[in-house]
Amino acid sequence: MCEITGAVALAFLLGCVVRPAAPPVQPSPPAPDTSVAQPALPEPYGFRPLRSRSNVRSEPDAESEIVATLDGGTPVGLVSLKDGWYNVVAGSVTGWVWAPLLTLNLNDRWEASISAAWPGFPDKEVFTAVFRDDRQLVIILDIAWRDMGKERKEQIVTRTGEAWRQVTERMGITPAPEIRFMSNNNVQMARWHAFWGTTVEH
Repeated sequence: MCEITGAVALAFLLGCVVRPAAPPVQPSPPAPDTSVAQPALPEPYGFRPLRSRSNVRSEPDAESEIVATLDGGTPVGLVSLKDGWYNVVAGSVTGWVWAPLLTLNLNDRWEASISAAWPGFPDKEVFTAVFRDDRQLVIILDIAWRDMGKERKEQIVTRTGEAWRQVTERMGITPAPEIRFMSNNNVQMARWHAFWGTTVEH
């Protein structure tokens, strides 16, 4: 009986022998992030709805790639303006929309008109600044103006006025606002009026 009890006790003790612990399992390193971070969309300074179904283009150019087509009434965020095109954002879409395709207020239309007119102004090498003053467009003239003959001056004023008329009509401003041509010391040198035409004073 004692031998059995001793054998049982020995078996019990052997079963309780502390065995070395298995080495801890090392966690696998996290898989590298292979997703491409999307650039943050630009922050708009205002929102305007599209007048009708319109194309959003990759560049401010009617021949550039169409990146999206949005339904009329879609509000788009205005980011910047170049050559009469607004850089816009709508949801995840960003690109360029021609200004007349948007429902714009009068200030917007003025801003877009000046932006669109500047690249197309003939003889603009004699212009040092172009800006809105109330209901008129003001053009500041380079000093080279004073050395030109009257015929040349009339030609510059008339050509500028006609280019301005075409742009403002597309932007929904009719009649075209008057243009005042000023020296850099604020003397009116000439003007163009949609009805009265060209007047050269100096």
